[in-house]
Parts: sequence; structure tokens; C-alpha cells
Amino acid sequence: MTQTVLVLGATGGTGQAIVHELLMRDVKVRVFGRNRQRLESLWPNVETVMGDIFNLADLIRAMQAVDVVIQCAAIPYSQTAIK
Repeated sequence: MTQTVLVLGATGGTGQAIVHELLMRDVKVRVFGRNRQRLESLWPNVETVMGDIFNLADLIRAMQAVDVVIQCAAIPYSQTAIK
């Protein structure tokens, strides 16, 4: 069974390293972020989902049919509460 992994923060250093490693292991990867151009330039052959990590509906949409979520996005502590 092939698992799908969603990587939040895939354009940052840690996220890029994780996506690269997953792809080397032939894992199906989905990347999530606000900047489509940046995501697609880094990962042209990976499924991209656009959204805001602070928007619950965006996260729920991105997590559809995903087995694992890896959170690498840098989130300031002052913005961690979902309103």
C-alpha cells in the first residue's frame, strides 16, 4: 500500500530536506503552502495544495486522502491558537 505524506512548510530548509528524502524513498508526497510559484519551482513533479496554515478549511482540504502529516512550517507562538 502506498502512503501519501503531506508536508506543511515544504519551502523551508527542513521541509525541503524532508520532501527530498521522501521522494528518494519513492513516497507519494503532497506539499502545502501559500506561494504556488515557489512550491512548483522547488517541486515541479509533486502535488501542490495552496492554502494558509492558519485556515482550518485549507488544512482539512489538504489532508484529504493523506496518511501522514509532517509539520515543518515556522509558526510564531503568538499565532498558534485557532480562532
